[in-house]
Amino acid sequence: MDIETKPTSQKEVILQAAKAARTYAQEIEGRSFTLQMPSQHDMRVNYLRAGADADDPALVYLVLRESLEKSLVGWSGITVDDLLKNGDKSSADFNVELVPVLLDAQDDWREALDKELTKRLAERNGSIEAAQKN
Repeated sequence: MDIETKPTSQKEVILQAAKAARTYAQEIEGRSFTLQMPSQHDMRVNYLRAGADADDPALVYLVLRESLEKSLVGWSGITVDDLLKNGDKSSADFNVELVPVLLDAQDDWREALDKELTKRLAERNGSIEAAQKN
């Protein structure tokens, strides 16, 4: 578990504020997920690496899945059973390597997390576009 520390420099304050502005929590079926939206730069790089064809549904899925995997930065209430569907109700600590396992095991959760992330990214893009027009 990360220990929150107070920033000691202006740079740290700015970086912490930027990170906090992209971070949100989402509840699903009594589980809590912490996500950090990718930056605009990260999204552009993801699309470019994948080939940048927004009309290709496989490409769009790939970019969104990779973005979701990178965005999920914490959880609570997840059990081993949630990951493996084996009846083990013991708690599963967050680990970035387990994110794809969870998303594969819980398709409805993946869909809900993806839908919220996509909505938030679209809202951010809309705000940026509106600000650029002014």
